[in-house]
Amino acid sequence: MKNAVMRYFTHGRWWWNDPDCLLLRREQTGLDDDARRIYALVSGALDNMLVESDYLAASVDKGLWKEALKLRGGKVEVCGLSDNEFVIMAFGTGRGDLELLCNLEEKRVNIRTLSLPLEKRVEKREDGRFFHYYEGVE
Repeated sequence: MKNAVMRYFTHGRWWWNDPDCLLLRREQTGLDDDARRIYALVSGALDNMLVESDYLAASVDKGLWKEALKLRGGKVEVCGLSDNEFVIMAFGTGRGDLELLCNLEEKRVNIRTLSLPLEKRVEKREDGRFFHYYEGVE
């Protein structure tokens, strides 16, 4: 995973970053649930390719898959790459602006929501006026 994090700035410029093999299966991966979770969420936040060569006919963790997909599509900054701890700031993801605090040693990722995406709704009144409503979407 460190390789994918270290080359995040090349994604979409030189090539599409893939996490070598994102393992969403619950069994026969050699990874425990915490390692699979941090790997999937970091790959999602970095907008990396999420399906590479995993055996998807097996018991796939669909909740983790959906959670990783919601983190895609944002602009990313990564800080603190020298240690086993780093921070990913992701702006404009499907879940809004986020901060992912990642600890590789403890195999832990904490996601802090900085702002929610807004859903716009426009109503046209009988007198022809338009009213614009913005609601936070979680």
